[in-house]
Amino acid sequence: VETFHADTATLGLHAITLVTQCSVDRLPQLEAQATRWNGPMSVAIFVQNAATDLPAIDAMHQRLSGPAESSKRSSRLSMEITLVYALPKQGDFSEYDRLYPINTMRNIATEHARTELLFLLDVDFVPSRVLAKRAATEVWTRSVSARAAQGMLTVCPAFEVSSKVELPKEQQEILALIETDDAEGFHVGRFPAGHQPTDFQRWASATSAYEVSYQECYEPYV
Repeated sequence: VETFHADTATLGLHAITLVTQCSVDRLPQLEAQATRWNGPMSVAIFVQNAATDLPAIDAMHQRLSGPAESSKRSSRLSMEITLVYALPKQGDFSEYDRLYPINTMRNIATEHARTELLFLLDVDFVPSRVLAKRAATEVWTRSVSARAAQGMLTVCPAFEVSSKVELPKEQQEILALIETDDAEGFHVGRFPAGHQPTDFQRWASATSAYEVSYQECYEPYV
Protein backbone atom coordinates (compact mmCIF):
# COMPACT_ATOMS: atom_id res chain seq x y z
CA VAL A 1 0.00 0.00 0.00
CA GLU A 2 1.34 3.44 -0.91
CA THR A 3 0.06 6.96 -1.41
CA PHE A 4 -0.18 8.09 -5.02
CA HIS A 5 -1.59 11.54 -4.29
CA ALA A 6 -2.31 13.23 -0.96
CA ASP A 7 -4.40 16.35 -1.31
CA THR A 8 -3.69 19.35 0.90
CA ALA A 9 -6.73 21.47 0.02
CA THR A 10 -8.55 22.95 3.00
CA LEU A 11 -11.88 21.17 3.55
CA GLY A 12 -15.01 22.50 5.24
CA LEU A 13 -15.92 21.51 8.79
CA HIS A 14 -18.83 19.35 7.61
CA ALA A 15 -17.45 18.34 4.22
CA ILE A 16 -18.45 14.89 2.97
CA THR A 17 -15.80 12.62 1.44
CA LEU A 18 -16.94 10.16 -1.22
CA VAL A 19 -15.11 6.90 -0.47
CA THR A 20 -14.68 4.33 -3.24
CA GLN A 21 -12.31 1.73 -4.66
CA CYS A 22 -11.63 0.18 -8.04
CA SER A 23 -9.28 -1.68 -10.34
CA VAL A 24 -7.58 0.13 -13.24
CA ASP A 25 -10.13 -1.10 -15.79
CA ARG A 26 -12.72 1.00 -13.91
CA LEU A 27 -10.82 4.28 -14.21
CA PRO A 28 -13.36 5.68 -16.74
CA GLN A 29 -16.15 5.10 -14.20
CA LEU A 30 -14.04 6.68 -11.46
CA GLU A 31 -13.39 9.74 -13.63
CA ALA A 32 -17.10 10.12 -14.41
CA GLN A 33 -17.94 9.77 -10.71
CA ALA A 34 -15.30 12.31 -9.68
CA THR A 35 -16.40 14.82 -12.31
CA ARG A 36 -20.02 14.65 -11.17
CA TRP A 37 -19.25 14.63 -7.43
CA ASN A 38 -16.65 17.40 -7.69
CA GLY A 39 -15.87 17.36 -3.97
CA PRO A 40 -13.60 15.52 -1.51
CA MET A 41 -12.84 11.91 -2.46
CA SER A 42 -10.71 9.08 -1.08
CA VAL A 43 -10.00 6.34 -3.59
CA ALA A 44 -8.12 3.05 -3.29
CA ILE A 45 -6.94 1.70 -6.67
CA PHE A 46 -5.83 -1.91 -7.18
CA VAL A 47 -2.57 -2.15 -9.14
CA GLN A 48 -1.78 -5.42 -10.91
CA ASN A 49 0.82 -4.23 -13.43
CA ALA A 50 2.70 -1.12 -12.34
CA ALA A 51 4.27 -0.54 -15.78
CA THR A 52 0.88 0.02 -17.42
CA ASP A 53 -1.39 0.85 -14.48
CA LEU A 54 0.55 3.76 -12.99
CA PRO A 55 0.68 5.81 -16.23
CA ALA A 56 -3.07 5.27 -16.66
CA ILE A 57 -3.75 6.45 -13.10
CA ASP A 58 -1.46 9.44 -13.58
CA ALA A 59 -3.18 10.43 -16.84
CA MET A 60 -6.61 10.28 -15.18
CA HIS A 61 -5.38 12.36 -12.24
CA GLN A 62 -3.89 14.96 -14.58
CA ARG A 63 -7.23 15.32 -16.37
CA LEU A 64 -9.11 15.71 -13.11
CA SER A 65 -6.64 18.12 -11.55
CA GLY A 66 -6.36 20.36 -14.61
CA PRO A 67 -7.93 23.82 -14.85
CA ALA A 68 -11.67 23.81 -14.18
CA GLU A 69 -12.48 25.34 -17.55
CA SER A 70 -10.69 22.52 -19.38
CA SER A 71 -12.15 19.70 -17.31
CA LYS A 72 -15.75 21.02 -17.21
CA ARG A 73 -15.83 21.25 -13.43
CA SER A 74 -15.24 23.80 -10.70
CA SER A 75 -12.37 23.65 -8.25
CA ARG A 76 -13.98 21.75 -5.34
CA LEU A 77 -12.54 18.34 -6.28
CA SER A 78 -10.04 17.09 -3.70
CA MET A 79 -8.88 13.52 -4.31
CA GLU A 80 -6.80 11.27 -2.08
CA ILE A 81 -5.49 8.32 -4.14
CA THR A 82 -4.02 5.27 -2.41
CA LEU A 83 -2.53 2.37 -4.36
CA VAL A 84 -2.96 -1.24 -3.25
CA TYR A 85 -0.60 -3.58 -5.08
CA ALA A 86 -1.56 -7.14 -6.03
CA LEU A 87 0.40 -10.04 -4.57
CA PRO A 88 3.48 -11.00 -6.62
CA LYS A 89 2.97 -13.72 -9.21
CA GLN A 90 5.66 -15.75 -7.49
CA GLY A 91 4.82 -17.06 -4.06
CA ASP A 92 2.79 -19.67 -2.28
CA PHE A 93 -0.56 -17.88 -2.33
CA SER A 94 -3.95 -19.54 -2.59
CA GLU A 95 -6.57 -18.71 -5.21
CA TYR A 96 -8.58 -17.04 -2.46
CA ASP A 97 -5.60 -14.82 -1.54
CA ARG A 98 -5.53 -13.52 -5.12
CA LEU A 99 -9.18 -12.47 -5.28
CA TYR A 100 -9.91 -8.76 -5.60
CA PRO A 101 -9.71 -7.59 -1.94
CA ILE A 102 -12.86 -5.45 -1.92
CA ASN A 103 -13.22 -5.12 1.87
CA THR A 104 -9.55 -4.27 2.32
CA MET A 105 -9.78 -1.72 -0.49
CA ARG A 106 -12.83 -0.06 1.07
CA ASN A 107 -11.19 0.01 4.49
CA ILE A 108 -7.99 1.57 3.13
CA ALA A 109 -9.93 4.26 1.26
CA THR A 110 -11.89 4.96 4.46
CA GLU A 111 -8.70 5.27 6.52
CA HIS A 112 -7.28 7.84 4.10
CA ALA A 113 -10.35 10.09 4.10
CA ARG A 114 -9.74 13.49 5.70
CA THR A 115 -13.27 14.24 6.92
CA GLU A 116 -15.54 12.77 9.56
CA LEU A 117 -18.50 12.46 7.19
CA LEU A 118 -18.11 9.69 4.61
CA PHE A 119 -20.23 8.64 1.63
CA LEU A 120 -19.32 5.03 0.77
CA LEU A 121 -20.19 4.37 -2.86
CA ASP A 122 -19.29 1.76 -5.46
CA VAL A 123 -17.35 3.17 -8.39
CA ASP A 124 -20.05 2.29 -10.94
CA PHE A 125 -22.44 4.83 -9.42
CA VAL A 126 -22.67 8.49 -10.42
CA PRO A 127 -24.13 11.01 -7.94
CA SER A 128 -27.13 12.98 -9.13
CA ARG A 129 -26.73 16.68 -9.81
CA VAL A 130 -28.88 17.58 -6.80
CA LEU A 131 -26.93 15.32 -4.44
CA ALA A 132 -23.59 16.74 -5.55
CA LYS A 133 -24.92 20.28 -5.11
CA ARG A 134 -26.28 19.56 -1.63
CA ALA A 135 -23.05 17.83 -0.57
CA ALA A 136 -21.25 21.08 -1.32
CA THR A 137 -23.73 23.15 0.72
CA GLU A 138 -22.82 23.82 4.34
CA VAL A 139 -26.45 24.00 5.52
CA TRP A 140 -27.22 20.51 4.18
CA THR A 141 -23.98 18.88 5.29
CA ARG A 142 -24.42 20.36 8.76
CA SER A 143 -27.83 18.67 8.98
CA VAL A 144 -26.26 15.36 7.87
CA SER A 145 -23.65 15.79 10.59
CA ALA A 146 -26.32 16.53 13.21
CA ARG A 147 -28.23 13.37 12.29
CA ALA A 148 -25.00 11.34 12.39
CA ALA A 149 -24.32 12.65 15.90
CA GLN A 150 -27.69 11.17 16.91
CA GLY A 151 -26.82 7.79 15.39
CA MET A 152 -28.79 8.24 12.16
CA LEU A 153 -27.52 7.56 8.67
CA THR A 154 -28.49 9.59 5.62
CA VAL A 155 -29.60 7.20 2.86
CA CYS A 156 -29.06 8.07 -0.81
CA PRO A 157 -31.59 6.16 -2.97
CA ALA A 158 -29.77 4.15 -5.65
CA PHE A 159 -30.99 3.27 -9.13
CA GLU A 160 -29.72 1.20 -12.02
CA VAL A 161 -30.22 2.53 -15.52
CA SER A 162 -30.27 0.84 -18.93
CA SER A 163 -27.09 1.35 -20.95
CA LYS A 164 -29.32 2.32 -23.90
CA VAL A 165 -30.26 5.68 -22.39
CA GLU A 166 -28.39 8.77 -21.25
CA LEU A 167 -27.57 8.83 -17.56
CA PRO A 168 -30.22 10.89 -15.72
CA LYS A 169 -29.15 13.87 -13.64
CA GLU A 170 -32.35 14.77 -11.78
CA GLN A 171 -35.23 13.05 -9.97
CA GLN A 172 -37.75 13.73 -12.73
CA GLU A 173 -35.44 12.21 -15.34
CA ILE A 174 -35.11 9.02 -13.26
CA LEU A 175 -38.90 8.81 -12.81
CA ALA A 176 -39.41 9.17 -16.57
CA LEU A 177 -36.99 6.29 -17.21
CA ILE A 178 -38.78 4.15 -14.63
CA GLU A 179 -42.01 4.68 -16.57
CA THR A 180 -40.38 3.31 -19.73
CA ASP A 181 -38.70 0.41 -17.87
CA ASP A 182 -35.26 1.90 -18.54
CA ALA A 183 -34.51 2.35 -14.84
CA GLU A 184 -35.43 0.75 -11.54
CA GLY A 185 -34.46 0.83 -7.90
CA PHE A 186 -31.09 -0.82 -7.42
CA HIS A 187 -31.33 -4.63 -7.42
CA VAL A 188 -35.11 -4.65 -6.86
CA GLY A 189 -35.46 -7.43 -9.43
CA ARG A 190 -32.66 -9.61 -8.05
CA PHE A 191 -32.46 -8.87 -4.34
CA PRO A 192 -35.36 -6.63 -3.29
CA ALA A 193 -34.56 -6.88 0.43
CA GLY A 194 -31.30 -5.02 -0.15
CA HIS A 195 -33.00 -1.66 -0.79
CA GLN A 196 -36.71 -2.23 -0.09
CA PRO A 197 -36.85 -0.11 3.10
CA THR A 198 -35.77 2.93 1.06
CA ASP A 199 -39.34 2.90 -0.30
CA PHE A 200 -38.76 4.02 -3.89
CA GLN A 201 -42.47 4.64 -4.41
CA ARG A 202 -42.53 7.14 -1.57
CA TRP A 203 -39.31 8.71 -2.83
CA ALA A 204 -40.95 9.32 -6.21
CA SER A 205 -43.35 11.88 -4.70
CA ALA A 206 -41.30 13.05 -1.72
CA THR A 207 -40.34 16.71 -1.51
CA SER A 208 -38.26 16.39 1.66
CA ALA A 209 -36.30 13.77 3.59
CA TYR A 210 -38.27 11.04 5.37
CA GLU A 211 -37.32 8.46 7.98
CA VAL A 212 -36.98 4.73 7.26
CA SER A 213 -36.16 1.89 9.61
CA TYR A 214 -33.47 -0.74 9.24
CA GLN A 215 -34.63 -4.22 8.22
CA GLU A 216 -32.59 -7.38 7.87
CA CYS A 217 -30.57 -7.47 4.62
CA TYR A 218 -30.93 -3.70 4.09
CA GLU A 219 -27.73 -2.43 2.49
CA PRO A 220 -28.26 1.15 1.25
CA TYR A 221 -25.61 3.66 0.23
CA VAL A 222 -25.29 6.10 3.12
